[in-house]
Amino acid sequence: MTVGRLVASALAEQVSAMAGPGLLVARAARGDRAKFEAALGQVADIEPEERDRL
Repeated sequence: MTVGRLVASALAEQVSAMAGPGLLVARAARGDRAKFEAALGQVADIEPEERDRL
């Protein structure tokens, strides 16, 4: 990785971190609990495959 790409990557990470909390609050304000629960209701209630278990 070149120095320029490293600097650009670090800068992008910092800008993202600074914008993160405000962005999350704004997105949360647009959320709809009923739509979220409706989407969860469409997920099959099955056990995960062995490789996906914690």
